[in-house]
Amino acid sequence: MKQTILAAVMTAAFFGAAPLYVAQTVQLEDCGKKADAFAFMVDASGSMMQTVGEAKEKARGEYNDLIASGQYKTRDIPVPPANEAVDDMRRIELAKAVSLKIAAMIPPQADMASGLYAIAPYAELVALEKRNNEDFSRAVDDKLNTNLEVFGRPTWMGERAFKRLSTKVEGVQNIVLITDGDFDLKEEGKHSPVDGLNAFYAANPGSCVHIISAAYTPQEKAGVEALAAVNSCTKVAELEALASSEEILKGFVEDTLYKACSQVGVIEIEDVYFDFDKSVVTAESAERLNKAIEILKNRSNEKVTIVGWTDWTGSDAYNAGLSERRAQAVKDYFVSQGLDASRFEVMGKGKSFKYSNATAEGRHQNRRVELIFGSEQSLSQETKVSK
Repeated sequence: MKQTILAAVMTAAFFGAAPLYVAQTVQLEDCGKKADAFAFMVDASGSMMQTVGEAKEKARGEYNDLIASGQYKTRDIPVPPANEAVDDMRRIELAKAVSLKIAAMIPPQADMASGLYAIAPYAELVALEKRNNEDFSRAVDDKLNTNLEVFGRPTWMGERAFKRLSTKVEGVQNIVLITDGDFDLKEEGKHSPVDGLNAFYAANPGSCVHIISAAYTPQEKAGVEALAAVNSCTKVAELEALASSEEILKGFVEDTLYKACSQVGVIEIEDVYFDFDKSVVTAESAERLNKAIEILKNRSNEKVTIVGWTDWTGSDAYNAGLSERRAQAVKDYFVSQGLDASRFEVMGKGKSFKYSNATAEGRHQNRRVELIFGSEQSLSQETKVSK
């Protein structure tokens, strides 16, 4: 039988001489890159050539028509108010601006391949390969044409796009699809976008398509909702919101492509196992601790306190020793992987009551190790009050 520990990493951002500890808590799995590669797939159909203001005006008219006919029951029309910063921009111009912001947020250490495609009609604009964010940004700026005709541009998915989505890719690839959702229904010799996403997931079950929505009208929103419903992994964000809020943009990038954890408050590592009543790090656990090692290497100048905890099973004296042995085992593993032993202090705190010991899941969460960066003020509240 295996027991699970949690490891929490307290990190600090320094301004002058005073440390600032951010209270955010994340899972280790949320840190770093979400895939081996990412690609923007930008809808270049005629409707994307409309300005944001034109799209809003059309949407308001359609919602008012639905209200008048009794098909829409509220006058709280879901169309954003006028926005001077974006209303005069074509939707595809806004898509390009947001793509460039996102590209700039992926650091070189992410080691992710990147690419750019247009869809409706389909074209490979920037080949998928590893490059730094500056080179990728230049390529996106150069290749994504935003001055195209409104009329006569197809709004369906052709064979080339379907073939691209049906192709198995190496590793895990996340696609960021920027679209207004206004695709024609399936016709002979053509494919619906839902067909395309289903084909993508069939060929690449570990990958995901996330959506940046430029939809405003009821029909457009329904199209985006149909795409988002294909797979539960999909995250959806509004294009105008991403362009208008750095906080929303940052959250979308962290959820879908890359999250830097150098300044978050707590990183919890789940499923780090010890054998029952043991303090030896298993091979399975070592694989998970290796990701924590990358964070430790990036914060190489900071001292770290490794605090061990157990659940309430057994005596206080026994659990005090067990928690310290487990913390020591984690330190020993870190040192065996080349980290400086002098960085680490080991503490065993015994029984934890942070989570409910009345449930199996709570006991599971209490069996953890916390990796705490910096001074005593960074220690968790439970650590401070423990006897």
